[in-house]
Amino acid sequence: NLLQTCNEIGSCRSLQRLNLNDNKIADIKFLEGLPLRSLYLANNRIKSIQPLTQNQLFEIVDLTNNEFLSLKPLQNCKNLRKLKISGSKVTNIDEFEFI
Repeated sequence: NLLQTCNEIGSCRSLQRLNLNDNKIADIKFLEGLPLRSLYLANNRIKSIQPLTQNQLFEIVDLTNNEFLSLKPLQNCKNLRKLKISGSKVTNIDEFEFI
């Protein structure tokens, strides 16, 4: 797939698991408000994970090989068990303290 956006997913209000690995997605605003528990967005072009801020249900998040700089939007994810960020551009190691 080479999707650049997936706005239609925003209407799937009971979606708990989503795999959009290996696309060209840069903006993930369409994920706001979804009750996702597992999210796979590896190998995209995501510049900000800010739209994930409101979701406290995440258990697994794979953001491998993306362009975001900060993990702060995930700091309230108390159920987070697995976070993959290798190949990301996170610059502040202190942001890992909440994990």
